[in-house]
Amino acid sequence: MVFDKFGKDSTYLYLCFPKTIIYDNKTDALHLVERYSVDRHHSGRNLRDYRLYRFRDSLIYPKKFKIPPYQKDSFNIYYGYLLKIDNLILNNLLDKSLSPQSKGENKVYDIPINTAIKKWAISKVNDSIKGKIHFKLHNKEKGFFYKSLDIELFED
Repeated sequence: MVFDKFGKDSTYLYLCFPKTIIYDNKTDALHLVERYSVDRHHSGRNLRDYRLYRFRDSLIYPKKFKIPPYQKDSFNIYYGYLLKIDNLILNNLLDKSLSPQSKGENKVYDIPINTAIKKWAISKVNDSIKGKIHFKLHNKEKGFFYKSLDIELFED
């Protein structure tokens, strides 16, 4: 969960889910993975941007990184949904969370997942708003092409 401050009775926050991407470089060439932000507002960072995280347990991520020949690597893309949550429910979720990290003015909370949390999240993010994650890929032989992945809130 990502938010900056509590509202009076309820709070707007981004409920974020990771999607693990495994990249297998099966060639003798060095491959480059580069992040592009989307939905950027003129005033700066927007929490709706897809976030490419390279380091586990850290909010720092590079704009690009390389995958050596014949190596396999993985990274997470976090996508979020803007929700309005009653502060009583939010406080209950925060009691279960790990210590928050800061990202600018925002706090990022990692909530341990259990059956009740899964049911609650699924009730808030229904199929009609899930969407897809889109990638623009480049291959020397094929040129640019696109790949879309379905979103699953919880990877097993």
